[in-house]
Amino acid sequence: MRILFSLLLLLLLADELQGQFKGYWGIAGGNISGSYINDKVDNFTDIQLDFFVGKFLSEQFLLGGGLRLGTTIRQNIDMPKDRESSSETGITVFTRYYLQETERSAFYVKSSLSFSKIFNTKDVVSLGSAGEPFDYFRIGSGLGVSFFVNDDIAINGEVDVSLVERLTSENLSLSETFKPQISLGLQFFSRDYDPKSRQKKSKKDKFKALGVDTWNIGGTFDLSNRLIGNKRFSLSPSFSYFTARNLGIGLQFSGIYELSVTDSRIAINPFVRYYLPMPRGYSFLEGGGGLGVSRIDSPNGPTPVEITSDIFLEGKFGLGLFMSKYTALHGGVRLQYLMPYVSDEIITEDAFFDAGIEIGIQYFFAPKIISKIKLFEK
Repeated sequence: MRILFSLLLLLLLADELQGQFKGYWGIAGGNISGSYINDKVDNFTDIQLDFFVGKFLSEQFLLGGGLRLGTTIRQNIDMPKDRESSSETGITVFTRYYLQETERSAFYVKSSLSFSKIFNTKDVVSLGSAGEPFDYFRIGSGLGVSFFVNDDIAINGEVDVSLVERLTSENLSLSETFKPQISLGLQFFSRDYDPKSRQKKSKKDKFKALGVDTWNIGGTFDLSNRLIGNKRFSLSPSFSYFTARNLGIGLQFSGIYELSVTDSRIAINPFVRYYLPMPRGYSFLEGGGGLGVSRIDSPNGPTPVEITSDIFLEGKFGLGLFMSKYTALHGGVRLQYLMPYVSDEIITEDAFFDAGIEIGIQYFFAPKIISKIKLFEK
């Protein structure tokens, strides 16, 4: 899966933590998503997988790797030969060395090496199939900080720059300028498994993840600036609050801005989610709706800039598996019904469906009151 709706909110929900990595196995994260859209002009298919895992080799040094698979296909409905697609298969190796630790935070330096195989073709392709190939190679370095909001979850922020980039088969060369990338999100830290410790802890801990007044928060902030793809700024916070046991009411916001072509989309989606508890997990049903606004540059179109709006209804169902007391692997099927909204009128005859699959990580926070918070105590 990878922003927080409010840093202040997470600070108020923070638990006490010892700022050491002894006893931690490593980190993990990522997401899987898939989508199919038929807008009565084109069919769009998009499948993305982005996953990483890191292992602590010592209390200060972490070594990790990531895998990225993705394919995007567009095909005109009336003219099937009018189609294009792009696919990417890539791996990343990264390191973190933690320089300083406090009770709640840890600063680190990082390095990364990425390699991707990219195929662009006018014929429909699947992951790794033949097409016009490009090799992408990148070496990056940067700084990061992890601020723990409980024993297993941290706000993780990074600033990373490209030292070397290549997007051809030519020799390696230094980037013309250092290309900064910024990310901010929630990071899951996995502990070494100890059955005895787990049993003792569970007897003392009365927190129930699906209980009244619990918060469920997630999302990412990301500024991408690489040779491949458009320069992109994305913001996607989400949060929900349990007004009754197993029932959460929430709000999701998503914003994407393509810096190179100035395309953008903003969507706001209130929702209600009902959880059905299961052994070590839950199933869920979710319903909601919202408003989306898109801005697209059309240099060859009738107008240089096209702004469209749509009203959508959304439903989801799926499963969650708890990986720790506060975190769950959460995924399901999404179905959206989008209706264009023009001149204060809903154009139902141009409505279309968007079906997709989403898998990521959900984070649950126990209710706290300000008088119990020890964050600002000396």
